[in-house]
Amino acid sequence: MRILLFALAFIISITLTLSNFSRADVRGYVKTTGYYFTDKGELIYGNKKMIGIELGMKFSFPFYDLGKGSSSFKFYANNLTGTPDNKLSLNEGYLDIYTSEVDLRLGKQYIFWGRADGTDTPTNNINPRDLTRIKPDPEEERIAVDALKANWYVNDSLVIQGVWIPEFTPSKLPEIPLPSFIILGKPITPSSELKNSSWGLKIDKFTRGVDFSFDYLYGWDSFPDYKINLPYFVPTYNRIKIYGADFSTGIKGFDVRGEAAYFQTRDKKGDSLSIKNPYLQYVFEMGYPVTDNLNIIGQLIGKNIYHFKSPSDYPPSEQAIAKELSVFYGEQKKSQYSLLTHITYSTWYDKLKLEFIGIYNLTMHDYFLSPKISYELGKGLNLGFGAMVFEGKSDTQFGMMDNQDFVWLETKYSF
Repeated sequence: MRILLFALAFIISITLTLSNFSRADVRGYVKTTGYYFTDKGELIYGNKKMIGIELGMKFSFPFYDLGKGSSSFKFYANNLTGTPDNKLSLNEGYLDIYTSEVDLRLGKQYIFWGRADGTDTPTNNINPRDLTRIKPDPEEERIAVDALKANWYVNDSLVIQGVWIPEFTPSKLPEIPLPSFIILGKPITPSSELKNSSWGLKIDKFTRGVDFSFDYLYGWDSFPDYKINLPYFVPTYNRIKIYGADFSTGIKGFDVRGEAAYFQTRDKKGDSLSIKNPYLQYVFEMGYPVTDNLNIIGQLIGKNIYHFKSPSDYPPSEQAIAKELSVFYGEQKKSQYSLLTHITYSTWYDKLKLEFIGIYNLTMHDYFLSPKISYELGKGLNLGFGAMVFEGKSDTQFGMMDNQDFVWLETKYSF
């Protein structure tokens, strides 16, 4: 039933796009991106030099007097996964219906929760991620999902949002080098049944001094646990409950934001070797507009593992497995702390933009750097250049990508 419902929304969206084409707002872009990997060693993405071409189109159109519809498509031709890859995909396709108190959106869409800078924040967990294609903009890693979203505007200062996601979509992971004793098995994913749906609730409150929200998501972990049946590690997707909260305020010229989320995994007591332990993630952020052109953001990021066990706490026969899983799950230490800085600067009437993102893990001592520069050559035409640098030991998040450093060059024309 739900498949038919979303298929109907898609068909209506496409039909209205064609029938209302003369009234549609049509936008799009064409971009070409080249990558060059600077390190030696085995590459996750296959080629030392890669290039990709992408065409994106978005159509927005009126839906009688009830709201609007929107469809966006992407076509890309590239070798970003190591082999030639040509694909036309529906990026988004949904219908919006507006009433005096409630707005509805039905279809394939992005749903972002949280107030902190960036998309990889503790409470932003509805859309999975595509990590199989390297992209200069981390926001492009997110994957749209089929969903029904409802916003109830209780009053001017209170909004309640409900979300229903009928089917599970996992994150896409690259094939990373594994120890010789590990073979990845066929993933086990939840079946397309009503009982396997996901849903969430978010309450937003807006006040004169502080904006804040509370949220709850009953869903599936988009990153797998690994069922052990040596030599096989079988990716298995389990239920997860996420309790979150966020806030934003201003203090003496500083923008202050924070998020926290508790992830209640299937292994509530931490007894299982193969399932992630429950954990708490949080971020505290301060941003300051130094000038109209220069903005600096700093974040303290934390993660606490409940019922933590180090690999040495397991029997000798399980310690090698426990060590590998601790890296996959980010459970190397009971508590981890990281610092992030995000600096943006624009000049020449906003034609030239400089940006820098850096993350340093204070606990594991690995880090990530991403400088980039973009210049507007003409109306709608931009040239971008940047790099991504990963550094750390092999048993750390960024250290796993240590030989994947690259530079990129991109041209993009928007219309």
